[in-house]
Amino acid sequence: APHSGVALSGGPDSTAAALLARDLSFLLGYPPPLCVVVEHGIRDGSKEEADKVAEHAIRLGLDAQVHSIAHLLRGSGKAVQERARAERYDALTTAASKEGCDQVWTGHHRDDAVETTLFRLLRHSSWQGLASIDYARTLYAPDGRQLQLIRPLLPHTKAEAVSVCDQA
Repeated sequence: APHSGVALSGGPDSTAAALLARDLSFLLGYPPPLCVVVEHGIRDGSKEEADKVAEHAIRLGLDAQVHSIAHLLRGSGKAVQERARAERYDALTTAASKEGCDQVWTGHHRDDAVETTLFRLLRHSSWQGLASIDYARTLYAPDGRQLQLIRPLLPHTKAEAVSVCDQA
C-alpha cells in the first residue's frame, strides 16, 4: 500500500500536514504516515524536544521516528544552517525510503511561499529565481530511491494550519 512520510518539527505547520496525511491515509485504507523528527543538536535540549514531538505524534495516531544529525553539524552560522537543511532532507528521505514510503510531505504553506519570493527579490534574484516554492518535486534518497516531495499546505495560510491543529 502507498505510504507517506512527513517531516515533523512539532510546529503547527508540520503537525497540520501530518494530521492531514493521517486522515487521508485512514480514508484510503493506507497505513498511518511515518513522521520523521530530525534532531539537529543546534540548540540545547533539542534531543528532549525531538522525543516529545515524536511522543505527541504517536498519541495522535501517527508513526514517528527521531533521527539525529547532530554528529554531522559542527560550527555555527549560515553554513551550519544550510548544511542542517540538506541533512534534514537526507534524514527524511533515508527514513522514508527504508519504510517504503512513496512520498514525503512538508508543512510549507502560502505564507512561506510569499516569504521565499520576498527574500529572493531582496537578493536581486533573476526572474526565474523569483519563482516560489514548488507544490511537488522529485527527491532522491541516498539509496537512490525516488520519492515525491509534496507540500499540501501551499494553497493555505499558517492560520489555516493552526486551525487544523486546534481541531485535532
